[in-house]
Amino acid sequence: VNDAFFAYLGSFLCFMLNAIGTTKGMLAISRTCAGSSIFNPKIGSKSLVGVIICEGNLLCGIVISYFIFNSIPYESKNLKDASYILFSAGTITGAVGFASSFATGIICAAICVMDAKEPKLFSKLVFYEFIAGSLGVMGIGIGFLIKERIKMFV
Repeated sequence: VNDAFFAYLGSFLCFMLNAIGTTKGMLAISRTCAGSSIFNPKIGSKSLVGVIICEGNLLCGIVISYFIFNSIPYESKNLKDASYILFSAGTITGAVGFASSFATGIICAAICVMDAKEPKLFSKLVFYEFIAGSLGVMGIGIGFLIKERIKMFV
């Protein structure tokens, strides 16, 4: 196995876990909006908040994956140790992005159902959607801080 294998795997997992989480979140939003739009056709425009948060998590995960991929120190004596650090940065960022996007999708789906029954609840419940989205930003920050520790091994 190449010494940089785990760094490549971390970059791949960062991208793939974010993509899978966004896909599952969007699937939850789309299924619920399709069913709830029978009661209230205006539901589709209110679900855009969750869609934008899911896509934002995915785009930030792609950026961190790119940073991880470009920070692999090929000429370093400690390439294996640096590779483990990049693996952990990618895995943490991907897992947190997965959880954030999936949670945002589920919360947005619940908000769509509640909004179809009682439209006054939307402004009170959209706050929870932003909390789930902020977890993704926190994971991106943690992944970036871990990635910066690579300078110790170069």
